[in-house]
Amino acid sequence: MPGKIPQEKIDQIREATDIVDIISQYVALKRKGKNYFACCPFHHEKTPSFSVNPEKQIFYCFGCHKGGNVYSFLMEHEKLNFVESVRTLADRAHIAVDMEQRDDSAYLEREALYFTNKFAARYFYDQLVKSDAGKIGLNYLIGRGLRPETIRKFGLGFAPEKWDGLLNAAARKKLQTAHLEKCGLVIPRKNKPGYYDRFRNRVIFPVFDKNSRVVAFGGRRMNDDPASPKYINSPETPIYQKRTVLYGLSQTRHQIQQADQAIMVEGYMDLISLFEFGIQNVVATSGTALTPEHAQLISRYTRNVVLLYDGDSAGSNAAFRGIDILLENDLDVTVVRLPEGHDPDSFVREKGVSTMRSLIKDAMPLVEFKARLIAEHEDISTPSGKANALHAIFESVLKIKDEIKHIPTIRDIAFRLGLDDLDLLREFEHVKKQGKKLSYDQRKSEASNATPPDMPASVSRPHRTRATQAEFALTGLLIHNARLRKFVFSNMKLAQITHPVLQQIMEMINVVYSAGQELDAGKLMGQFENPKVTAFIANALEENDNEKADHVMAIDCMTTIFLNEVDVDLQKLQIQIREKEKSQQDATEVKERWLELQRLRQDILQKNYFKNE
Repeated sequence: MPGKIPQEKIDQIREATDIVDIISQYVALKRKGKNYFACCPFHHEKTPSFSVNPEKQIFYCFGCHKGGNVYSFLMEHEKLNFVESVRTLADRAHIAVDMEQRDDSAYLEREALYFTNKFAARYFYDQLVKSDAGKIGLNYLIGRGLRPETIRKFGLGFAPEKWDGLLNAAARKKLQTAHLEKCGLVIPRKNKPGYYDRFRNRVIFPVFDKNSRVVAFGGRRMNDDPASPKYINSPETPIYQKRTVLYGLSQTRHQIQQADQAIMVEGYMDLISLFEFGIQNVVATSGTALTPEHAQLISRYTRNVVLLYDGDSAGSNAAFRGIDILLENDLDVTVVRLPEGHDPDSFVREKGVSTMRSLIKDAMPLVEFKARLIAEHEDISTPSGKANALHAIFESVLKIKDEIKHIPTIRDIAFRLGLDDLDLLREFEHVKKQGKKLSYDQRKSEASNATPPDMPASVSRPHRTRATQAEFALTGLLIHNARLRKFVFSNMKLAQITHPVLQQIMEMINVVYSAGQELDAGKLMGQFENPKVTAFIANALEENDNEKADHVMAIDCMTTIFLNEVDVDLQKLQIQIREKEKSQQDATEVKERWLELQRLRQDILQKNYFKNE
């Protein structure tokens, strides 16, 4: 298993990277004073509120409150994890990344498989655009309306009609046959030693993972041989699991983010045809069933999904199965059901892009789609048919995590089926309670094992206690105002901070303060992988120092924290007093301690408790 990247290496890579250079690749930055500004890449806005501070090497948006260092930006924009963002910047800075406690053999094996697939993709592409044998494939793609730039963007290729074309090309480059086999590119011969190419006389569709690495291939036959499948795909390998990869996402994720919508289709050509016609916020399941991992992957980029499937029964059934998986992952789902005999590729070519866009715009709510599909198999004019239809629909509604959406959804069902909405709501609540009773133990177990997030998204959530809000505010003050640190650290102990992440930040600030050093904001952010933590730090750094106001606010924060601590102890003592009096025991000592705490509470309230003011 890969280990951790040493902190020294993380700091080295960050220091070798200019955040302005990185972010300017994504947005047009304009300098105003000390900072650079642009419209935020994370939300739609007309007036620039996204700032980059070259001195502190941080970014912050005053609109959506996202912020952090260069790692945070890549994690948020490219949906990378922390290690992936470090590796990306390390490659750019030409710095080798060494992992601590890493299984080198397993790591190197995976890297070899990635390299082998990359070689194969280049081989197939060159065969398509440079060889005479590839003309049949190139003519096919051009005949489908694809431009050279689209062919290049998706890395399309051609496997010649040879049993050992790729095999021999790899041998000339001294690639290991074992790696070709592990990638599913060659197959062992049955009756004699040796191997042969899996893909022959086929147009090739490379499959990229979210980090734009080639992990698999699909191939479409160039003849009409009924004994040969129309499409064949790579088997699962150590670097490719179908359930975790969506075709085209590497090329279309930015368009999905920008549109805040993902159009989901089934096939390679369905996606590429839509992309060619200008509908580019699209992904494909590549013929495999939609999985929870697919839904989680989509949710990184948008919460709005349009299922665009074939008009035949197989396409409708695929959409039907996909709905609940998407709902379970808290995605908003609508459905486009194409006319029978059409798939997205054929429809957009025959009817045109404007008609396709209209269908997508008028996509059916999931309830309407499911109701229509069920009505084709159930006679909803009969009591039993209507009951079966409703309970099937209820199953999907119950998978919607946001319960606020349940009532309007049920009312929509009632309207479409001509039912009384109050009766239907009562029936739904009955089914809902039954479901909750059946899964009570499971839900209880899940709740007890759940772990809270490291850091809330903002610093003003209403459900926080006053003491926790004070901890957040005080930590923010110490981040941006170095002159406050002596006063705060001489008046309170770090153990009085109850939030674990805030306590960790405070400890790091205290180390810097004790050593007489300046706080390195980028290094502080580098200690945390959670983007919500780095956004909190970035937000605090953007605050301007105000000596008097910050000092008063620090006293107010500490007062709140101390009072909370005292009040908790007072409540405990009050319980002890009642118990002792109830059992007729002497409560004098406990009462004296209670009075001492009351006096302490008054001192804190009157601000007499703090020294070095």
